[in-house]
Amino acid sequence: AWSVPVPGRGHASPCVAGDGVYLTTADEKNQRQMVVAFDRATGEPRWEKVLHEGGFTTAVHEKSSQANGTVACDGERLFVSFLHNDAVWL
Repeated sequence: AWSVPVPGRGHASPCVAGDGVYLTTADEKNQRQMVVAFDRATGEPRWEKVLHEGGFTTAVHEKSSQANGTVACDGERLFVSFLHNDAVWL
């Protein structure tokens, strides 16, 4: 097993698909919502993709984060949802 630091904070479950592990996370200080990918076997970071910058919704529960949705995968594509600028984005 492995453990790695994840930038930001999120409440989603990891998605394991093929040889990758995918997570949504949010850097609340810099207001960035992103998806991060790790190698399933080693935990080595593969990539990080910022999907939204700025526009964080302020009316969220204090125990929540700006990254609550779990990544879904159909074997080829990743699907994520974020609350951003008071709208849900997929």
